[in-house]
Amino acid sequence: MLIQKDGGGKTGAAERWFGGGFGRLVAAQEQRFCDRLAADIFGFYGVQLGMPRRRLMRRSPVLLRVRAGLESGCEIAADWSALPLADESADLVLLAHALEAAEEPRAVLREAVRVLRPEGRLLIVGFNPWSLLAAFARPAGAPWRGRWLSLARVKDWLALLQITVTRGMFAVFLPPVSRARRRRFGWLELAGRRWWPLAGGVYFLLGIKRREGMRLVAPAFKKPRRLPAARVADVRERRVLSENAQQ
Repeated sequence: MLIQKDGGGKTGAAERWFGGGFGRLVAAQEQRFCDRLAADIFGFYGVQLGMPRRRLMRRSPVLLRVRAGLESGCEIAADWSALPLADESADLVLLAHALEAAEEPRAVLREAVRVLRPEGRLLIVGFNPWSLLAAFARPAGAPWRGRWLSLARVKDWLALLQITVTRGMFAVFLPPVSRARRRRFGWLELAGRRWWPLAGGVYFLLGIKRREGMRLVAPAFKKPRRLPAARVADVRERRVLSENAQQ
């Protein structure tokens, strides 16, 4: 079961948080990283779960991009744990803070993997519980009130679902402070990327679906048949053959 009613649920509160103050800075960085990661994902069908007001797949070359959920703005009205999509039908599935908003995040993740085709891409955007953003925002009562999942736990779930993580990135190393105080903490953004890259407030995971026993088989080209080398008779052999012919 999900709580994703627009305006009153977890994702609705998160949308409002992203629309003002420090949330705008986080949203801008998330959009930039998603644009970079999705730019090389090709295919026909892409599905975004979570944050329907933000088009996080806009830079992907995928031909048809839709948003699914119970919030307004979704092209497909459906529960995230029971998507009305065929098995292995999507080339890209993007989970935008969907795991934090879901009551059963593992069920949502399983459903996302179900609709993902083999060799398809899964992109996850989530809040890092081991960050300055978490330390300052969660005790004060973050508006989304979701459960922030650690990166290690999400990776374990992906491994069980045969998803191979190909890229991982972090962003937002600042604490949630006002714009006037960001200049004072601005050095944390540069220092965090270099000295503590795993402490970013937002993480991005890009994975590829692997099917068990599936491997690429190269075409078996036949090697050209080599002809035996012609033997050149020496002078003595040719002389003997000539004498025999004369007799």
